[in-house]
Amino acid sequence: MKEVGLKREAFGEEVFKLLLPNFEKSGVDFRAIMALQVAGIIFMVLQSKASGNPFCGIDINNPNDMDRILKSLDQLTDLVYDKAKN
Repeated sequence: MKEVGLKREAFGEEVFKLLLPNFEKSGVDFRAIMALQVAGIIFMVLQSKASGNPFCGIDINNPNDMDRILKSLDQLTDLVYDKAKN
């Protein structure tokens, strides 16, 4: 498990190298926002697999609910980039 986490971090650092310049001097802490998003995704997946119960009324095993999550991630990405532009 530790090795998987280290590989994920190494990959993430490469992604951040590409994306962080978009947020310099914007006041947007892109790294922290991404940490919250990824942690939320991991939690929802683990919770769903462990209990099979919905979280906040959303069942990611249901295709419609999964689509809601994916659309919401797109919306959050747009909001973060819009905030960085202003």
